[in-house]
Amino acid sequence: MRPPGLGMLVVALLVAGAGAAAAGVPGVADADAVAPFVRLALECARQEYPNKVAHVMQSDADAGTPSDFTPAFYGCFDWHSSVHGHWQLTRFARLFPDHPLAAEARAVLDDHLTDAAIAAETAYLLGEGRASWERPYGLAWLLQLAAELREWDSGDARRWAAALRPLEDACVERLAAWLPKLAYPIRTGEHSQTAFAFGLALDYARSAGRKDLAGRLMARLVKAQTPQGDVAGAETSITRSGGKSLAVETTSLALLAWLRTDEHDAQVEQAMQWLAAQCQRGRFGATQSTILALKAINAYDAKRAQVKEPG
Repeated sequence: MRPPGLGMLVVALLVAGAGAAAAGVPGVADADAVAPFVRLALECARQEYPNKVAHVMQSDADAGTPSDFTPAFYGCFDWHSSVHGHWQLTRFARLFPDHPLAAEARAVLDDHLTDAAIAAETAYLLGEGRASWERPYGLAWLLQLAAELREWDSGDARRWAAALRPLEDACVERLAAWLPKLAYPIRTGEHSQTAFAFGLALDYARSAGRKDLAGRLMARLVKAQTPQGDVAGAETSITRSGGKSLAVETTSLALLAWLRTDEHDAQVEQAMQWLAAQCQRGRFGATQSTILALKAINAYDAKRAQVKEPG
């Protein structure tokens, strides 16, 4: 199992490397900075034990090993960590195809993302008594892996994406069926919390053209907005914010999400009015909340800006 915070550090490093890669010049320094974490993912992808299995059995026939249950994602201590590790390998190989570790990453993907392995994974997910299995965190990471494969212009990636599609569809159905039943946000700060998983799922839904899932996720966000315009419901943030700073952070993040569509203008204007009223001497509470507020305001200005006519 990866140490606390390691997964988010890897995400940050890989996302940071995307800028150079998008420009067609992925830097060796960027790849080498991420390489130690990629080696961890390579080592654990095929390491079956130790393993924490959350397994519901209906009979003796359900006994088995982790690789029996989930033959693609059986390493890395638990299922969601294995899925996240495969996303990490996919993104690294896509951004830095000429790095020596990229070939090793592709070999793992080729071994694990097969029709047979994913058929077994899908059957396990849909098995009796597993309606809440890996929900929402693991399901969301699986969708993020699917999104990463879709963005990779490679014959191998298209083949792996096609193999993954049945499990991808099953995860979408599981999340979509659960959303209407969710009476309130889950704010534990652990894997079961909804904010991070919904962010991953929304990114996937938009990149994959899953408008129904994106609409359901955005509808949950709209319900959290108060008549005053702020977005309520959180108890603490990843930086342990509270009070006004926390309200500014959640509202700014919601605003950034709404600005990516043209379907939530009313929510955007309400949130902007509330956010503007929170500014005191150029700050919006703590440093983190001020940064997010300014990012949201800049995004709002960029979207609302109109080119002036000459003269």
